[in-house]
Amino acid sequence: MPLQQELDKKLRRGLTPERRAALWVLALVLAAVVVEFLWIGASRLLEGPDAGCDRSVGSWPSGPLTFLTGGVLGLALLSIPIGHRVHRKVALIISSGAVFVVSLGSVLFILGWWAAGNSPSSACGSVAGYFGPLLPLLLVAHISGFLFRDTIKGGTPQPLAED
Repeated sequence: MPLQQELDKKLRRGLTPERRAALWVLALVLAAVVVEFLWIGASRLLEGPDAGCDRSVGSWPSGPLTFLTGGVLGLALLSIPIGHRVHRKVALIISSGAVFVVSLGSVLFILGWWAAGNSPSSACGSVAGYFGPLLPLLLVAHISGFLFRDTIKGGTPQPLAED
């Protein structure tokens, strides 16, 4: 019986050392992916539309902005602490707000670049490759915007679909 009581007490206190180590490994892998996405997005975006064609990233500016948004989204996942409830709420407000601003800004920039008279077909690829990232970016903006709004209101975020 004392072994069972010790195990119950350990489980109530939190994660086991093995699970904590697994979370650290997962966090380090996610951090490496975040750094790579931010680097690719920022460097390709700064190169501009005349830098040439890189099919692995996609059309300028939609491809680099998608990588940049993915990096900010991954960074938001890493920024949510396991600490006190107040810290989690502040981190969730900041991270969801940052993801909302970057993803919506990316959509507006992509559409603005096109509206300014730049041809999507001359931007390294097809028209579908240029406008393809818009739907995922709008979905990320939609979810992060509602999460930001619900967290600011003080309530718990509502699920997007019934279970």
